[in-house]
Amino acid sequence: MTTSTGDTGGTHYRRSSESLVVEQAADILSEVPPDELRERITELRKDVRSYQEQFGVESPDELSVARTNEVLSETGDHAAVDEEALQDWKTTRRNLAFANAALSIANAQKFVTDDSQSPPEASPS
Repeated sequence: MTTSTGDTGGTHYRRSSESLVVEQAADILSEVPPDELRERITELRKDVRSYQEQFGVESPDELSVARTNEVLSETGDHAAVDEEALQDWKTTRRNLAFANAALSIANAQKFVTDDSQSPPEASPS
């Protein structure tokens, strides 16, 4: 959580991005088992690769830069970008990021659980 002082002297509280990611990941894990999550991640990655091939760039941001450069240099065909497909690509990348975070947390929890259930190691005397 971050705080700042407002114009009227009051304190403004804002949740940290880390806590929002962890909360979203926890929500995903409460609804989707890790094995199914792995499958979904595989599908999301395929979808992202498909968008990369469709648009010829690695990310939506690169597409924006490429289109701007085309307009500024007056080169290229200035073909209209399918805004719905672009928004879907952004959403897919976001969903993939949260799914990866959730799977990482699930894997980390497994190690914590495994470590807490294993008997303590005997220390040499």
